[in-house]
Amino acid sequence: MEMKKVLALLLIFVLPIFAQDGGKTGLTFLKLGADAAELATSDLGVVSAEGTAALFYNPAFLNDSLAFVSFSHDNYLQDVSAENLGVTFNLLGMPLVLAFSTTSINDIEVRTRPGAPQGDFSVHYFTASVSTALDLFSAVRFGITGKYLYEGMLADEASGYAFDAGLKIKSPFKNVLFGMAIRNVGKMDNLRSKPTEVPTVADVGASYKISFDRIQTAFLFDGGVRKYLKESPVHLHFGVETIYRKMFAIRLGYATGYDSKNFSAGLGIKWRSFSFDYAFVPYDYNLGTAHLITVGADISGLF
Repeated sequence: MEMKKVLALLLIFVLPIFAQDGGKTGLTFLKLGADAAELATSDLGVVSAEGTAALFYNPAFLNDSLAFVSFSHDNYLQDVSAENLGVTFNLLGMPLVLAFSTTSINDIEVRTRPGAPQGDFSVHYFTASVSTALDLFSAVRFGITGKYLYEGMLADEASGYAFDAGLKIKSPFKNVLFGMAIRNVGKMDNLRSKPTEVPTVADVGASYKISFDRIQTAFLFDGGVRKYLKESPVHLHFGVETIYRKMFAIRLGYATGYDSKNFSAGLGIKWRSFSFDYAFVPYDYNLGTAHLITVGADISGLF
């Protein structure tokens, strides 16, 4: 196995690359970005996620009337890849989102001594999720997500569950929104001898949108705080999105407190019922760059 692949495996799935504190939690795939538009603006999402992306970041932002399907592919550092499929629709007057996510790294060689490998193995993770949301008050919306979790490595495998909950709060100030969410509250069965700790995270943020009709351009600014509850760093996230004629978007993001990343960027295109979003995140220590593509389609006409 190439040394870069070994390094990528250690950093992503063994060492806490995103929030380092002695490896108190596992299931690092739950910390990976799930939507290109959100990843490009620092991957906060708690006040800006729309459509199926709301399931991954803050279910309170689910839209009552939107019917949408999206697919994301993440080419993440060496041979690590992730896919996310989501569908949102309305059922009995309530929004529902179903999503399925997989993350894998394949053909990892087993070596216990110098020379030829003794074999190879793969690491696989899978998540199935369902979300819904409702208005508690005129200015407060509540959302909840339930997740089934699976992890498999060599001959060992385990499953578990987790829940997310979020709030969307309309500000008395025009075009200002607040959001907060707690995600991945759950537990896993034993993986060999003990369970993997689920990385519970709390996000709080605010967004402001300003439009200039004369030039058909809008700007969306968001920022907030992220804290993994069993890890010490507090992360600050900032993002800006420029949208021209509701069709073309340029996005930038910056996050603090991560040892190997801080900057992100991307772009988006909307045409009729279809959307395409791309994000990239450069990593330090010669780890390379992560690329995420999300494609989606409005399927409201099918319902």
